[in-house]
Amino acid sequence: MSPQDLRCNQGHWFLKNPRLRKIRYKLRSMLLALFELKEVELLQKIGQVSRDKSLSHDKRTEMRRHLRKEREDLILSFSQRPINCAMCGDREEDLIYQQDDNMWVCHNREGCHQRVEQYAQKVRKMLKERIDN
Repeated sequence: MSPQDLRCNQGHWFLKNPRLRKIRYKLRSMLLALFELKEVELLQKIGQVSRDKSLSHDKRTEMRRHLRKEREDLILSFSQRPINCAMCGDREEDLIYQQDDNMWVCHNREGCHQRVEQYAQKVRKMLKERIDN
């Protein structure tokens, strides 16, 4: 990596090099996939414990509480890392940390807001179709 691969804007450093941006995107995608895999695994364990009648009610409750805590810790840990935008979910954009909200968001706010609005329009359309049918 060379100085030409980076740019500084208002104290934030961003990748300019397309190859490095692609590598970052792939890394973020792998981390997101690992997070989702672990979350599904925890949800399945919670379901298994809930259905396991060989365990006492108190033991099932204790095990579910422990697994839910583990899931909450996983979600908190994930949300505090610059893997994707907390607003729009994008993994390609440069992210900046919003300390007041304790989350990573797109540096390009306009693009982020457009992606959020596009998603909201899709959801509204889908809901309208369901209501109309």
